[in-house]
This record gives sequence, C-alpha cells and structure tokens, in this order.
Amino acid sequence: MYIYTSQIVFFLFTATVASSLHWTSLTLGYLERNASIQILYVLNISSEQILIEDILMATLLL
Repeated sequence: MYIYTSQIVFFLFTATVASSLHWTSLTLGYLERNASIQILYVLNISSEQILIEDILMATLLL
C-alpha cells in the first residue's frame, strides 16, 4: 500500500509542477523543443522543469 501511496503523491506533485508550467509551455513550447540551451537559460526555463514536463507527458501517454 505504501508503494501505491508514494506513486500517487509523486504523480500529484509532478502534475502540479507541470500545470504551473502549462501556459509557459504553450507560449514557449516551440522554443523549448527547438532552441539551444543558451536560449532556454535566457528564458529562465531550467532543464529540470522540461524534464519533469516530459516525464508527465510520457506517463499520460502510457
């Protein structure tokens, strides 16, 4: 039961982070996927945030 609880908590945390980035992703999604790392840092989008968002999307697609 503990394993399932921790998975649910992790999913909710990930979903919260991703939803907070939702409008940023809609606005800058093209830049997120195609720009260089330097441009991403200029836009103050960390690679960790992009990674979390991609993990969530992959989870939703499973």
